[in-house]
Amino acid sequence: MKPNPNKSRSSTRIAGALGAVAFVAVTVAACSQAPLVEVTDEMKAQALAQIERRELPDITSWDMERTEGGARFVKLATGDGVRAWHGQKARVHYYLWLTDGTLVESTRQDGASRPEEFEIGSRWVIQGWSEVLLQMNVGDRLIAHVPSRLAYGRFERPGIPANADLIFYVELLRMVQ
Repeated sequence: MKPNPNKSRSSTRIAGALGAVAFVAVTVAACSQAPLVEVTDEMKAQALAQIERRELPDITSWDMERTEGGARFVKLATGDGVRAWHGQKARVHYYLWLTDGTLVESTRQDGASRPEEFEIGSRWVIQGWSEVLLQMNVGDRLIAHVPSRLAYGRFERPGIPANADLIFYVELLRMVQ
């Protein structure tokens, strides 16, 4: 069978057009993201002050560490206690926001302090939460961006829509025996 020269030229044109479209898409995506900035002590202090006012700090441009699963975090203050570990109960204070700044829940609601205790890695805790806590020592305070796939995914929860990324502020108070 003889090759069809028109088919070959047509395939080349299509492949070239697809390559150009892919190049433009990658270029636009790369340009639309602002470069990440190194987080300074001043930025951390400002974030802690905002959190005290129950406000979500703007962390979108922060260069953050990543867990194995892809949660991003920055330690805002460093403690000197023991490291958190899988299977152990932790006592924490936390704030949970949606990325639009909506405060969903907190252990410091209505001026009251109600620390929460739970087992790290248990089925009652979202994967991103456990991954972030495993990066902490007692006394650490951090802020974390947890992608929806490490949170509730396609499932809704009161105050949390499906496919929502979450922002957590966490203060690890102690490990519970």
